[in-house]
Amino acid sequence: MANHPNLKRLGLGENWISEDGAAALAEAVQSNKAIQIVKLFDQGTEDGATEITKATLKKIRLKLKKNKNNPYTKEDDERLAAEQIRLEEVSDGVTKHVFREGTGKVFPAEGAQVTAKYRGTLANGDVFDSGLLDFQLGQGKVIKCWDKAFITMKKGEKALLVCSSDQAYGDAGSGDKIKGGATLKFDVELVVFDGPTLDARTPAERAKDRKTEELENRCRQKKSCAAKLDAAKEKSAKAAEKAKNLLKVAAEKSEKAETYLRSLNSK
Repeated sequence: MANHPNLKRLGLGENWISEDGAAALAEAVQSNKAIQIVKLFDQGTEDGATEITKATLKKIRLKLKKNKNNPYTKEDDERLAAEQIRLEEVSDGVTKHVFREGTGKVFPAEGAQVTAKYRGTLANGDVFDSGLLDFQLGQGKVIKCWDKAFITMKKGEKALLVCSSDQAYGDAGSGDKIKGGATLKFDVELVVFDGPTLDARTPAERAKDRKTEELENRCRQKKSCAAKLDAAKEKSAKAAEKAKNLLKVAAEKSEKAETYLRSLNSK
């Protein structure tokens, strides 16, 4: 059943089906994302077999309901399998599929001015809007989904945002294209932001940065000490050279004095 992506309806009529068969059906539908309707009519249970339990029927119904509310198209599934590098559940009703990590060590905080590219699609894949948008984050200028998602993104990050209706336009919808209760998807890229920021580093990254800073400080201190030692050595060398020259001059004067005295004695 998992190999039938276009199977949306399944009808079983005039069959003998027991709890064992229904349980097997319940397990089979778990692997299918397309099936939304299963009809079991004119069913009977063979003598000695267990009738279908309410728990098994509930399991089937829950899966069918989940499939009916599934916002991902076949193309979405193929793209996610090929390109997604990280999945993040931002909050209830806001899911972020990351295709490219951003750069830097900060997120935009509430009040930051954000510029983003976007393409909005309905659950069936129809595009309802696209473009470039400038907005102030966390001020209710955009739908809740965007305020919650962009505060978790770095500059240059590309992602697919999946927004439940209560995080988008709710039961009221928006315009002719977005009906009430619609789940929306947005391909987005955070182009640039300016203003207040949040530290985007993980605890491990912060610890690594602290260690790197400590090592750099030690290195600078060592370089400073080495420079002072070199200066002292140079000063000492100059002093030694000066003393040597003074001794040489004194020796020359002494030699001249002795020569003069010898000349006087010879007279």
